[in-house]
Amino acid sequence: MYNHGMAREATLSTTIDPAVKSALALYSRKHGLKIRFVVERAIVELIEDESDLAVWRRRRDEPAVPWAEVLKAHRKAAAK
Repeated sequence: MYNHGMAREATLSTTIDPAVKSALALYSRKHGLKIRFVVERAIVELIEDESDLAVWRRRRDEPAVPWAEVLKAHRKAAAK
């Protein structure tokens, strides 16, 4: 999924709180997902969140563009 179609894998071994493991198993079963997928997705999300926050911190003081202007520019570009 995240390795762009390559069939490479790495083993991850760790110890977690039994209540967390139980909740993970329940969540995975409820949603028809493999625990491996849920764990991998959660790790990717954490890493992406860190990256998103870094970008937000760099740009938070930039002036905002009103939504009406964004729509107007989008419509203008679509009309071309």
